Amino acid sequence: MNTDYARLFKVLDGYAKRHHKCLLTELFLSAEGDEYILCFRPLVFCEDPRNQSVCRYVRIGIGEAAELTRTGLLTVSVANILDETLEPLSLIK
Repeated sequence: MNTDYARLFKVLDGYAKRHHKCLLTELFLSAEGDEYILCFRPLVFCEDPRNQSVCRYVRIGIGEAAELTRTGLLTVSVANILDETLEPLSLIK
């Protein structure tokens, strides 16, 4: 596994786990190669069959991903996107 990819995954997954009780299950480069597509799922298994496969997808630009990889820190803009997108997942029981 590419170390940049692993670092990016670790930063995004760590934030999702700590702040939203979610985990990053997919991280891949778009077909155009200009953004990463991320898929997050709740950490807790849901008993409700309607919510068992619930997930949220997020897209971040390649430049933003490079900055995350370089610094090992989440940027404010990505944190805001994750906070807005993942909040509903952390409420699922």
